[in-house]
Amino acid sequence: PQYDREYTLLLHETAGLYTINGHSFPKTLEDSLLKIKTGERILIRMINAGNLHHPMHLHGHQFKVVQLDGNPLTNPLVVNTQNIAPGQTVDVEIVGTNPGTWVFHCHVISHVTNRGVYPGGMLIALDYEDHTSYFDEQAAAAK
Repeated sequence: PQYDREYTLLLHETAGLYTINGHSFPKTLEDSLLKIKTGERILIRMINAGNLHHPMHLHGHQFKVVQLDGNPLTNPLVVNTQNIAPGQTVDVEIVGTNPGTWVFHCHVISHVTNRGVYPGGMLIALDYEDHTSYFDEQAAAAK
């Protein structure tokens, strides 16, 4: 299938830090923000390069699990949380149906901290470009 956008999220952990694409929250909002517009279909490929399980949870949406380790699913799962085992790759499809800015994070509490300090770690956002978001308001206020 064709997607309007595709993203890759590399999940990892080291020395009490939990990262997405090499960064922990709040840096994930600068470097790895997921963008979508109303009506778009996007693909997010999550690769667990670490040694721990990461149940990834998206607020405000259900997503369709379309591939596990490169194998298409004949009966895709529709969920809001998907566990990603060590070494596993999971592809999910999200359709832009609920404008706003939505948190996407690991559902293990310690994995959304930076060395035990909350918030941090594996926390990113799905942000609608055709909707004024918190991030847009903060950028405008800083000018």
